[in-house]
Parts: sequence; C-alpha cells; structure tokens
Amino acid sequence: MKKKMMINKYIEEKEMKEYAELTFHPRLIAEEKLNKTKNSNVNHSSIEINHEALQKFYERMEAAKLNKLDKEKLEEDMIGAGKHWKPQLTVPEAPQFELKDNFGLEKVKCITKPVVRNGEIV
Repeated sequence: MKKKMMINKYIEEKEMKEYAELTFHPRLIAEEKLNKTKNSNVNHSSIEINHEALQKFYERMEAAKLNKLDKEKLEEDMIGAGKHWKPQLTVPEAPQFELKDNFGLEKVKCITKPVVRNGEIV
C-alpha cells in the first residue's frame, strides 16, 4: 500500500515538473469548478450587454441568409443549369428553309438609291 502511494506521488511530481517546463498552461475544468465554489458570492450583474451591437449582428446575419437564398434561386433559374435536362437521346431533325419569291426586297427602304431587280425599279 505504501509502495503504491510512493509510486503515485513520484509520478505526480514527475508530471508536475514536465508541466512546469511547458509554456502553454490550459485551464482545467475541475480547477474552474473549485474556483466558482470558492467565489460563489461574486455578483454577475456588473456584466453589461451591448444590445445595439447584438441587434446589428442579427441584422447582418439575416441579410447574409437572404443573400444566400437569392443566390441559390438565381443559380437554379440560370440557363444551362440543367433544370430542363432529360435523360434521353437527342433525335436530329433536318433544317427547314423557307424560300420566298421576292426574298423580302420590297421591305427594304433605300433613301439614296432605288431598289432595282431584274432591271426594274421596285
């Protein structure tokens, strides 16, 4: 029994020496709980909250959320987003050309020169 106590004490001392050489000293939860119980009569009413800053923060957070939703909606509606894509084979179709008799030349309005076709003024 004494031997186990001596070994445990030696191990703890060795760990304490190793921890003393470290530059980083974490706060342990057990130590914080002990300090809270000792200082339980500390008044926390001295802590003030800046409500305006919190309100601005929540407004910025809401605006960011709306911007994100708008961006997602725009990306869905973009051409080439694949929204109307169907997993089918594409069936090629032959182009259909319409040949007009007068090729729409009478619709051309020329200020300086008259339109001439086959030697006649149109």
